[in-house]
Amino acid sequence: MDRKLDLENENLRRLWLLQPADSALPIGATAHSSGLETLVAQELLRVEQLEPFLHYCLKEVGFQDAVFCRAANRLAAEAVALQTRLDRSCLEHIAWQTQEIPSAG
Repeated sequence: MDRKLDLENENLRRLWLLQPADSALPIGATAHSSGLETLVAQELLRVEQLEPFLHYCLKEVGFQDAVFCRAANRLAAEAVALQTRLDRSCLEHIAWQTQEIPSAG
């Protein structure tokens, strides 16, 4: 019986981890639409306000994406520099090791 509960709890934990990754699961009105459905349902957004609302949403999403893209670009440049230093260090270490090997004879 305890093993069955453990499996059920494990399955629930896995489902919980997958939930934010699946847009089909209901995880909140603002997750993908900036709350559009809620605003319409509560009559806080009218048809004539839709175009400016969507313009604002796209502007905000673009800004947020730009911040993350910039950070990713910086991290990529740092990763390339780090890989270059690592490669150089490995080559220097190999060259040093080969100099230490006594010649046969």
